[in-house]
Amino acid sequence: AGECANGTCACGANSSCEFTCLSGPCHTECGAGSTCTVACPNADAGTIGCDIVSCDSEVLVCPDGMTTTCGAPCPI
Repeated sequence: AGECANGTCACGANSSCEFTCLSGPCHTECGAGSTCTVACPNADAGTIGCDIVSCDSEVLVCPDGMTTTCGAPCPI
């Protein structure tokens, strides 16, 4: 579960969250032990317009350029 407000998406600890950033900038905070996937249809993933700012594992910018993840594989 997660929510976005005032340009920040927050995913609690030990959760699995999926966000879509419809109007940036979107900064996602992915809690400890969580996996997050952020779709960025209107901004470049991994840029200030749509990024993951906290993650306790690896942040990936997916090859599609429109998705960024924390601790999760890129969508196919």
